Amino acid sequence: MEKIPIKFAFVIFLIVTSVMSTVTVRNVEAKRLLLEEIPQNVLHHEGSP
Repeated sequence: MEKIPIKFAFVIFLIVTSVMSTVTVRNVEAKRLLLEEIPQNVLHHEGSP
């Protein structure tokens, strides 16, 4: 197994971290928009058994 350069590994780590944070932010914004636009649908879905 070849030894991975530290700089290369660090760049990959930064890319993965930035992608994960971007996805998390988008999910939070999407959930907030859904709660603002259709609160009745969300409440009805939560109330169903």
